[in-house]
Amino acid sequence: MKTSEIIKNLRKKTSLKHKHIADVLGMSRSNYGNKENGKISFTADELFLVLEFLRKHVTEEEYLNSITDLIGSQSQAVKTEIKKSTDQQKQKTPVPMDSAIQILQEALEETGVKINEKQKQAVLKILREELAKSENKTKDDIKKYLEVFGK
Repeated sequence: MKTSEIIKNLRKKTSLKHKHIADVLGMSRSNYGNKENGKISFTADELFLVLEFLRKHVTEEEYLNSITDLIGSQSQAVKTEIKKSTDQQKQKTPVPMDSAIQILQEALEETGVKINEKQKQAVLKILREELAKSENKTKDDIKKYLEVFGK
């Protein structure tokens, strides 16, 4: 279930109208209606404010059920984004490291700069280290998302 649907269902369990919540968020009724109907996404701050406001108007069970649904929908959204990103990475043909060095060397030569074998190896080492850092950061980011939104 989408975030907007979960919020809409929770609001419908109260006697509150769009205008009530729009006032809490400091926006027009139509703008809030667009968010609740999924045409515009809620920001994290807006979502927090809406949930805190609605919490006062529903039972604790209804509130907790909605939070559980939200966490589940966010977890699925994160998993979908990770899969999409992974699929896109698989589709990209990586440039072999030696080709990357060759491209770099040609670019340097075009500017009149030449590198010797020692410099080439130094650049290769730097590129490998940067790639490893980037790869580790991506893995760490994915782990953090999964920890926050459940596995």
